[in-house]
Amino acid sequence: MKKAVILFTTLLLLFAFPLSALADATSFEYKDEKTGTVLIIPAGWAEVKGADIGIDGDCVYVHRDTEKDVEEADDSDEEEDEKTFVPYIAYASVDIAGEYNDKRREEVNLDSFSTGELAKILGISEKELAKATYNETDYYRFETDAARFTQSLEKGQRVTGYVTVKNGWLYKALFFDDTDSDVYDDFKTLMGSIQLEGKTPEVTQKDSRLITPKKALSLAVMLAAIIAFGIVLIKTKKKYKKPSRL
Repeated sequence: MKKAVILFTTLLLLFAFPLSALADATSFEYKDEKTGTVLIIPAGWAEVKGADIGIDGDCVYVHRDTEKDVEEADDSDEEEDEKTFVPYIAYASVDIAGEYNDKRREEVNLDSFSTGELAKILGISEKELAKATYNETDYYRFETDAARFTQSLEKGQRVTGYVTVKNGWLYKALFFDDTDSDVYDDFKTLMGSIQLEGKTPEVTQKDSRLITPKKALSLAVMLAAIIAFGIVLIKTKKKYKKPSRL
């Protein structure tokens, strides 16, 4: 009976642990509480602390599968012709209107800045800025060395970014890797989902997370422990039960 209890508990634990993989299995909505802006974080990306890797952003995400692939490549003795980088995406909003009232804020938009002024704010060359449009919103796109934004990533890693200004807020979205990366399409999906100041984008795989995978895992482990304890308790009770009189 003891072996059966151990086997049963093990099976439950093996069933429970894959639930942790659901954490990033679906895309989900991120809302910027400062501005009301919403955007979609594609499936497969996990949130990390930007400060730990030197990336400044309200939210920073790393691609889980690529991160594992790079770690395995680093542990391998094989030499590769091309360096593989861990891709990150980041989003941030910065209040550049200060104490302006709402009426004056409405006048602070992308057209309020020259390319030279934006380049200076971003710390890049004016020549690297090019006009782009997503969701009928005008942006300036740039591609440059990631070292201009952080010294913590691998040497040679690139960053592609989009920046715009609306109602006194500067918005920027960054993709840390080459544009020919297998996951660059995820960044394009993120860009296409951005709705400034509270407009809700269409979500095909929204993860409401009423019960997060972490909570589900805890519940499953707790349930397994309770069931195992109950079986042991019943077995012990039967073992010490007094025989009935003849």
